[in-house]
Amino acid sequence: MKLQAQIVDKKSNAMIVFVHGNSSSSLDFESVISILEHNSMTVDLPGHGQTGKSESAADDYSVEGLRRQLTEALMQIKNPFILVGHSLGGHLCIEIASKLQQCKALVVIGAPPLKKPLNLEEAFTGSEALQVYFKADNLKDEIDKALSQMLFMSGSKKMLTSAFVETDPEFRQILAETGIQKGQLLDEKRIVENIRIPVYAINGLQDPSVNLDYIRSISSFSKSYEVAKCGHFPHLEQPIRTKEILDEIVEDITTP
Repeated sequence: MKLQAQIVDKKSNAMIVFVHGNSSSSLDFESVISILEHNSMTVDLPGHGQTGKSESAADDYSVEGLRRQLTEALMQIKNPFILVGHSLGGHLCIEIASKLQQCKALVVIGAPPLKKPLNLEEAFTGSEALQVYFKADNLKDEIDKALSQMLFMSGSKKMLTSAFVETDPEFRQILAETGIQKGQLLDEKRIVENIRIPVYAINGLQDPSVNLDYIRSISSFSKSYEVAKCGHFPHLEQPIRTKEILDEIVEDITTP
């Protein structure tokens, strides 16, 4: 399955590649991209956005399949880039970044690096909202309640609801089966500790799902940012601050 990508060329020397989370889409990053001065690329995962539903869901929606397809898509980039992943996208980016020769830095948003065996109870808070992201079928009020919890401000809820409803429901079920039950996720904490490129973390101070104390305990991050008045979606709720952070990271890795 070929992942659909969108590129915005602003004639910059820097490229930032964005990967969205579970039951979301590349539209998540439009607010940030619109004010960035750097070139950007967004990718829709299988079952999401413009990539659409898969005819080989069991393979394409598995964690192993997601890693493979995302790696293949990003290996086509010929120029250096910074890789930014949100939530599930952040976990996938951690797991594939070392295979991407042109990737010069990794930024994970709302994605605590997991250990093996899976330390979900340590990395996350056990928020009820997270359970909705691992169910194939959800009632409208369940989606609404989950997004109300995940967001500090409600302005983006309509867009996120549409993306959630448009995502192939099978994706969530297969993700839960392969990532959690079958343990296909890698030891992300070890990867972050040993990867050759700098890794940065961005988290909302009011994110109800991520254990910020766990994030703070990871000393291998080059820098960890906490964004105030913000839930699980800093790039949506605080795009100006997110843009400032990305500008700082670009400067960090391009200054001799």
